[in-house]
Amino acid sequence: MRPCARSAALAATAAVVLALAANGAASAVIAVCPDGCAHSSITDALAAAEDGDTVLVRAGTYREGPLVVDKRVSLVGDGWP
Repeated sequence: MRPCARSAALAATAAVVLALAANGAASAVIAVCPDGCAHSSITDALAAAEDGDTVLVRAGTYREGPLVVDKRVSLVGDGWP
């Protein structure tokens, strides 16, 4: 990842964490990425998420079937509004 892109990704992650902290929520940010994260699929991250959590999807290609969101979570693409 280029240094500029890495800085932008870090800033986006920080913004998500700060927004959650400002709401006083004890929620988690669950990162998804092809390599190096606890979850490498969006489906697994959604299954691990609890109400109020944010699933942060990092850059990559994810070949998955239909996603089922059956709880109150935020699904955010890293670097996307």
